[in-house]
Amino acid sequence: MKKLNRIFVIIGIVLVSTAYTIIGPQEYDDGYKDGFCEAYRDCKGGAYAKCVYPSYINNEPYINGFTGYKDGWKAGFKHGQKEWCR
Repeated sequence: MKKLNRIFVIIGIVLVSTAYTIIGPQEYDDGYKDGFCEAYRDCKGGAYAKCVYPSYINNEPYINGFTGYKDGWKAGFKHGQKEWCR
């Protein structure tokens, strides 16, 4: 019985860690930073300006199921426009 419980625990840990790897937030975060940088370049710096990255990443869209690079880019661009295009 103990062996069976251990096997289920190991299988559960593997499944959870695999799911996190597949749907990890890194792709969203990279898009967010790139979108924020693009907004800064559009509003303040020009095409060749050095990127300014956000002090925080708004993860609300990520939590609501928008997990891709494009989703992060859109959210970061909106955040950058609010901050830089006043």
